[in-house]
Amino acid sequence: MANNMERITLTPYQTIFYYEWLQDPDRSDYNIVIDNTIVGEIDKKKV
Repeated sequence: MANNMERITLTPYQTIFYYEWLQDPDRSDYNIVIDNTIVGEIDKKKV
């Protein structure tokens, strides 16, 4: 089966994360998700 994937150049921003990953593949502190909960009504005029 032929591989139809082509290489795509990383952006400079992506390259930073790639080299960080190469130095420490087990590191994940730059992939932390933060969740916020909004309680109450939202004033659409202020948003």
